[in-house]
Amino acid sequence: TLSIPENCFHTNVARGYCINKNTLESYKGCDKTELASMYGQRLKNQMCNGEVLDDPSLLSSFILLTHADLKKYNFIYWFAFLVPQDITINAIGSNPLQSEFTSDL
Repeated sequence: TLSIPENCFHTNVARGYCINKNTLESYKGCDKTELASMYGQRLKNQMCNGEVLDDPSLLSSFILLTHADLKKYNFIYWFAFLVPQDITINAIGSNPLQSEFTSDL
């Protein structure tokens, strides 16, 4: 039996990481490739240890790197979604839809 809470379609959680740099130089000096790799490795670990099965919102993670010059009202940002690459999915088995759902639906 598949049971879905009635309120599960009211929200969509996207977890992310916001890194704010105090100076423009530190923002420009930040290695974005290394940043994406570091948080990508964290996502991979969450996938391997099963955390994403308990909390699927981890799969929609993002990174936001920012710098805000409040005196001049200049705001700079870099945004990235974490997307797994080179992942092999092994199908354990498959069943026809008719065996999983009743005709009452």
